[in-house]
Amino acid sequence: MENNPENVQSENPKFLHQLSVQELATLLQPKLDEYELPQTLDEVVWSEGINGKAFKRLKPEYVKAIFPDLTKAQMLSLMYLRDDLCSTKDANFDIALPPQLNRQGQQNTIFTSPLEINKEEERILESFDIKDEKGITNLPAESSGYFRETFRPFDKTQRRTHSYKRNAMLTSYNTRPSNFLDPVHVFSNINPKEQNLYELIGNNVAEFAAACLNERSNGTIHFGVEPRSSEFQIDGEIVGIQLDRDICLSVIYDILDERFYKDQIPLVQKCQRPPQFVEVTSPEKLPYKLWVLEVDVIPQSVVIGEEAFFAKARPRTKESGLLLYLFEENGIVPQSVSDQRSIDFMKSHKHTYSEARKEQEKKTKIVMKPDLRQKILELVSSGYETISAAMYPLIFVSPFDSSVGSKVDFNVFDFLIDLDANAIFDFDFSAGSNLFEFLENVKEQVLKALTTDNFDPNSEENQQNRESHNNLLEDIRWSVIKPWIFCNGYEHLGKAPMSIMEWKQNRSKGFREAIRFYRNEIPVGRGLIFFFLFSKGYEVMLEAANDVIMDFKDQWVMFAESEEIANHWCTELHKRHIVDKDTINQRTVVGMPWTHISQTFKQLTGSKRSSRCEIPTSTGAFCYLKEKKKNELCDLEILSRNECENQEWSNDEFARENLRQEEEEKFYKGGDVSWWNFWFADHVLKRDVHDRLKDKVLDALAGKKLDDDNKIGLVNIFHQPGAGGSTTARHILWDLKDNFRCCIVKQITEQTIDQVTAFRSYDETDDPKPLLVLIENRDDEKVAEISALLQHRARIIARRYNDVKVFCVLLLCTRRANIPAIGKSSEALKHELSQKELQWFSNKHRELEKQYETRGGPDPRFLISFNILKENFNSEYIKNTAAELVKGVTDINERKLLKYLSMLNTFDLEWSPVPVSAFDPIMTSSYNVSFRVTGSRTKQLNKCWEQTMSQPLQILLNINMKAGFGGQLKGLSMINAVFAAEIFSCFNQPPKTSAVFLEFFNSLIFKSNNRSRKDLEKIVRNIMKKREDKDDSRREQFSPLIMSILKGESEESATKVLIKGFEMTDDPMICQQVARLYIHCKIGKELPHMHKLLQT
Repeated sequence: MENNPENVQSENPKFLHQLSVQELATLLQPKLDEYELPQTLDEVVWSEGINGKAFKRLKPEYVKAIFPDLTKAQMLSLMYLRDDLCSTKDANFDIALPPQLNRQGQQNTIFTSPLEINKEEERILESFDIKDEKGITNLPAESSGYFRETFRPFDKTQRRTHSYKRNAMLTSYNTRPSNFLDPVHVFSNINPKEQNLYELIGNNVAEFAAACLNERSNGTIHFGVEPRSSEFQIDGEIVGIQLDRDICLSVIYDILDERFYKDQIPLVQKCQRPPQFVEVTSPEKLPYKLWVLEVDVIPQSVVIGEEAFFAKARPRTKESGLLLYLFEENGIVPQSVSDQRSIDFMKSHKHTYSEARKEQEKKTKIVMKPDLRQKILELVSSGYETISAAMYPLIFVSPFDSSVGSKVDFNVFDFLIDLDANAIFDFDFSAGSNLFEFLENVKEQVLKALTTDNFDPNSEENQQNRESHNNLLEDIRWSVIKPWIFCNGYEHLGKAPMSIMEWKQNRSKGFREAIRFYRNEIPVGRGLIFFFLFSKGYEVMLEAANDVIMDFKDQWVMFAESEEIANHWCTELHKRHIVDKDTINQRTVVGMPWTHISQTFKQLTGSKRSSRCEIPTSTGAFCYLKEKKKNELCDLEILSRNECENQEWSNDEFARENLRQEEEEKFYKGGDVSWWNFWFADHVLKRDVHDRLKDKVLDALAGKKLDDDNKIGLVNIFHQPGAGGSTTARHILWDLKDNFRCCIVKQITEQTIDQVTAFRSYDETDDPKPLLVLIENRDDEKVAEISALLQHRARIIARRYNDVKVFCVLLLCTRRANIPAIGKSSEALKHELSQKELQWFSNKHRELEKQYETRGGPDPRFLISFNILKENFNSEYIKNTAAELVKGVTDINERKLLKYLSMLNTFDLEWSPVPVSAFDPIMTSSYNVSFRVTGSRTKQLNKCWEQTMSQPLQILLNINMKAGFGGQLKGLSMINAVFAAEIFSCFNQPPKTSAVFLEFFNSLIFKSNNRSRKDLEKIVRNIMKKREDKDDSRREQFSPLIMSILKGESEESATKVLIKGFEMTDDPMICQQVARLYIHCKIGKELPHMHKLLQT
């Protein structure tokens, strides 16, 4: 009996794949008769060294080789046995190995095989441990948009370096006793303006201590944290209170002495830790220090035994006598001695709590699971609550567990949309139920399906078409459609998966080419690499990860839901000497459910999913524009009639007010106007020109003044830089979105005409309403070309449907330093406001000042763009403000950035933002651009330089977003076009403009060779050759830069700049400008090097 394995219970049940050779043989032996298999089969298991992992993966073709003596029927029975064991619930077996003789007659020896997992290697990372989480956590709350703070470590003295951020949020999921050792958190809502503030604090501390002592629960009470309840937790907003530390401590201890029995005071003092004062920091300079006061209580059993702690009632209150303080759902409630709850507590609860506490204290203390959300923030965003838009994410996803199949809830992974990655590398080959098809079909994303073969110049498909490889890379550089790269085959594309060896021999080259492409395109240090492990089936992905981790050192993060999935990955990386143990521990997030990971990333990306896009139809009804169709129209920004209408904000006034202030501040500082600024009705001034412009647009939409052959209406609004033309044009679209389909052309490509046509006819009858299309600050040739193409398309459609009167109306918003003569279909905005407009700005300024004084928010002095208009473009104001703010920028690298950026913005007619990463070479000498956590004991966050800019520089710069490289890049510009020239004038007196440009060309900025350098070259080419229109519609002879140098310096200086520009960009059109300058100025004899250049 004792040798029968079914009669012996093991202590640790195992999964099938975890069984050793002996354990598998022991499991199979009693089942052989049942499946009509020979009794000698377990001996073959021994001799062949087959363990549980190998048996689970046993395939029919292997059975014949391993068990040659079995008949075909027996082979089939063996496969049935294997399938039945795998289908057993959780495949979890109690296997006990009784003392017995092995095949060599040695007792208690367990045989293993090369197939068996080496348990020591799996545990080589001693510090890589994931423990169960209990009680308090700092997982993200439902609400978003706030900085999430972490509690000061419980029962730890306040470190000088630790502080709380003002208006940040603390989240507690433990608001009443559950586990006695997990601290209860209470946020006291005491009004800091109370005259008897210290007395109120002291009484609250005493009552909280009494409740903790009576209920035997650890706890912390917080003052200066305003409670905000949510469904599953308590959020607390850190507001801080002004405290005198000495007075506060004195009052707290005095009140404790007054309210507790004299003989219990020593016990209270031993259990209540000294109050901790945590400083509250704020971006705005405060006239006094603010604190969060925190008091920890630890009712140790050895100290308090079975004591009950009655406290004396507060003086001057309704209560009297002795009171028993206990926790309730809504806080701490006093009970009189005669209350039933007090009686029950004294009779039984007190003893029960005391014994339960004592038992928990005896147990080995469970270490709290680390705050994984905070770890994600440190790895991904340097501790900030938003991911920098200047980073370039690449995502690598493993296959899902094939045994789970269609049970996967892919909705959890829609956060991948918000991450806006430059590419997704997918190692799942299966079709039907996979992540790619979920995002494409269910979430209606537009994705470009590729394989690694597309990146291999020598692959079969690229050999057939030699140009396809270069065309693909160019398309990826400039398209907004996300590449989804299948790295190990894909069924729908007819590509089968490969084993590791096959993959290394056949597909690894294409994969390495893809990684090399992105490594060269992504600025150094700005990659953000995510490995998402969904199952253990990541063998090929692990092989591929070697190159990725080496190419993007300290820029990667791995996510896995469990240690079970992650262990092999981590062990192998260490075993292969790719990274060390400390790096693995620092750069892996293990044990966080995908639902929490999803929620965290949505908060980090500021996900504000808009409601379904509604657009008007010709019948007056409204239809929904499908998300997929909207994404396919990637050249257009579609304005929905229900833009910004979001149920999330309608019921949350606090969040709505925060959003209102945030959008208002961005706009008034100099950011581009957003649709939110129109949704909040008091952000945007309705300009005097608005109604006249709107009437002209309506006339054009109605076909007035159009001849029969002309189907495209044109309305112009000319504006001087910074005068508000873009805002006014968008205001027109906002007013007309309920009646006409409105869109903005984001970029002009070969598909733009088709997309405009598709948007016009979407879900329409034969006679759609005309479309209103805004085109902003585009080159005249481009606008003329798109207008002609639309005219051609409109005439083709008109032949089919005779009643097409107006195909669309182009609202052209054109920046001009010199406003041309205004025609009947045009309006203009100059650097001059009417008295009515100035009065609006004056009233709004008073409102902003009042808001700043009473509720906080931005200081109106630093809302530069707003103030320029308020001052009616007063040149003295602009000059003095620019000089004062430039003077405040003292860091040498920041001044260099400011000089170069203001110079580019001054002379760039297209006012293109410069990629943030283009300035890395000059900024990273004093800033580290890599996101990583270093040090084993102290975590130090190395932040991107743009996250640590000085406040004066932040006031002068504006961060814009622009399309390209498969997503949105972060670009810098000056806050205002008018301001840029004044800023630059602070740097070129002396040296002169030509000298600054030559210095710029010779700077470290042009030493790199990535995407941001290419974007910068494009801006430089425009500055060198694009000419400005005069007010008589003729063009200047040269670009504004060259005209400025010719006027203020010399022909020779202008020539040197052009020649250097040609050398840096290799643009033949710049060489043509040199020839024109030679002819214009007749200076060739004095500059013999020009002859040499022209000959080239």
